[in-house]
Amino acid sequence: AVVSTQSTGEERIAATRAEPKFSVDGVLSVTGNGPIVTGLVTRGTIREESELLMGPFEDKTYRSVRVSSIHCNRLPRRLAKCGQSVSLAFHNLGCSMPRKGMVLMSPEYESYCVNEFTAEIYILQHPNNSKIKIGFEATVFIENIRQKVLITHMEKEITTGQKAKVRLKFLQYPDLVGEGSKLFLRNGRTKAMGTVSEVTKIPTQIIVTEDDVIN
Repeated sequence: AVVSTQSTGEERIAATRAEPKFSVDGVLSVTGNGPIVTGLVTRGTIREESELLMGPFEDKTYRSVRVSSIHCNRLPRRLAKCGQSVSLAFHNLGCSMPRKGMVLMSPEYESYCVNEFTAEIYILQHPNNSKIKIGFEATVFIENIRQKVLITHMEKEITTGQKAKVRLKFLQYPDLVGEGSKLFLRNGRTKAMGTVSEVTKIPTQIIVTEDDVIN
């Protein structure tokens, strides 16, 4: 128990000292201010004028953005630390529209996106003890990501109480998924949980916004 506590403390310290990363949980549209994103600072500290990458967008790109303001509980802040839920506005997003499931992160992080990934899943519940097969569709939840996926490959067919390694493909757009991420699958009464074991990284392009070019 002591080792576990120390490990958790070390991980928290490391997350606090890391380069900034932010999970987008919602998007607000404010007249005159453009899109405002809400979410959680998962690593590091975000400050006013911080230069970050936002994405991935559906065209497999990231946009460079600059934070114009930070609000926490509707009050302005100069910075937001790891673990805080805040809203962020930007100097110029152009026609780029963020969405839930995206991330904002320091350019120091690797910018990539994922369309397919492998996971070890365990079936918590599946009706009538029928088998889950290739072609099965479900909604996957990974951190702030919620999206439809398709099973394209699996080592064996499984049902309630069984586990297997499966290959999953996003059906809407690519997202940023890391190995070791926990996931939850659901389709009607079917429920499963698991861990991402391998991702196929797709190279991305970084688009510099007009505001960054001018300044």
